[in-house]
Amino acid sequence: MFDLYKSVDSEGKTFEQYMKTYDASAWKHPSVTIDVVLMTQIDGEMYVLLTKRKNHPFVGCWSTPGTFVNYDESLDKAVERTISEKIGIDGEGNNFWYRQLHTFGSPDRDPRDRVITTSYLSLVNSEKLRILLEEDKNVDNTKNLALFKVKMRKVVENESKQMSIITLTNNDENLVIQYKIVETIKDNWIQTDSVLDESISNSELAGDHIKLIHNAMVYMENNSGNYGVLLNLLPELFSLGDVQKVYEDITGKRQIAGNFRLSLLKSGAVVDSKLTRMYRGRNVALYKANKFKLCGV
Repeated sequence: MFDLYKSVDSEGKTFEQYMKTYDASAWKHPSVTIDVVLMTQIDGEMYVLLTKRKNHPFVGCWSTPGTFVNYDESLDKAVERTISEKIGIDGEGNNFWYRQLHTFGSPDRDPRDRVITTSYLSLVNSEKLRILLEEDKNVDNTKNLALFKVKMRKVVENESKQMSIITLTNNDENLVIQYKIVETIKDNWIQTDSVLDESISNSELAGDHIKLIHNAMVYMENNSGNYGVLLNLLPELFSLGDVQKVYEDITGKRQIAGNFRLSLLKSGAVVDSKLTRMYRGRNVALYKANKFKLCGV
């Protein structure tokens, strides 16, 4: 069995001997950050939570909440710290869901230094966010948080190129931010470029954060059939009809109620709570999420 401390390298050195001469300063290290694309659903529309930057770089621009990863901290712990400290959602008791999506590492993405970020998607029930934002307003909006309605529509799609328009709007501050996203096939990888539409936009996002949001939107589109993921947008108790509405709102695909509900029950994503609520004069069964399925299992 492999033993790190007894094995020797090509020069006959043990790991302990090797470390005595190892010079970490010989390599210039990039900084590592995480960014959280936190989304919710309100009245059939998807929203993303953004924060207005108060400091350089990109001061005055809107960005996804994020942080530098501490030296002794895992990426997931940095996400939980961001959601707790910068957004204000208590992470105790698994009160929020998040999923690692993509790493963005263009050398020029941050003018301060070489910064590599890993993006995460988090889905939260809108009522929880509403309470959070009201509390934030009552303390002079200390976190500078705001919800933006986000829409993505494809305008060009062929074998080698796909073009989408992403529009973010915030009616409270009359803000409109619109980007054109162009994805081009390059052999076995996809090049993604973004351009701010200055003729429509009266604000903008920091750096490449539109690409983070675009990546999250694509994930939601591609994983709409994973009921466990969608359930994170719902309250603790919900009806099967509530799940169907969330699915239809995200995919734009109308479903036959009986077929959808049968598929949902077979998936094991929901558990009968044995409770009901009155809806249009009749008792409707309420369900809760299977915690394993909430994690996307």
